[in-house]
Amino acid sequence: MYQTFYAKNSGVEVTNNNKKVWLRFFTFGEGNGKKEKKFALTASEAFHLSLAVLQIVKTDKKNFKLIHKYNEKTTTLTLEKWVKDEKSGFGVVIQGGEDKINVPLNQVDFLFFGKVMEVSAIDAAKEKPKTKKKAEPETEGEKVVAEEVSTDII
Repeated sequence: MYQTFYAKNSGVEVTNNNKKVWLRFFTFGEGNGKKEKKFALTASEAFHLSLAVLQIVKTDKKNFKLIHKYNEKTTTLTLEKWVKDEKSGFGVVIQGGEDKINVPLNQVDFLFFGKVMEVSAIDAAKEKPKTKKKAEPETEGEKVVAEEVSTDII
């Protein structure tokens, strides 16, 4: 799965890799004006995001936040609905430290983003591990997670 959503000065790219859904946020600009941040989602987090999109569009809920903390660094992914004067829209925002990238979307693109998250979640969940040998312990922040990887489909 690969899809990019563009706004006037920013964008977000959605890809799948290694049983994760990756969001790559970026800005357009020259020199120091360019920014880029990545956010990795598990399949269940991506599916949860797709449901949050629907909830924001269909109800009065204004936002949904997903927070990741690794090695004392906090990154927040926010889905939001905004209303100003007689205009309204939606946004996908990432903030980590001092950097913040906002990708404004209209309702159709926001709903499509939700559908892409749903399909990406299912694809990530179906993806087979890259190797057939026992997985090496993976470091996530300060905790170590080790598990055996099965290549059989049940």
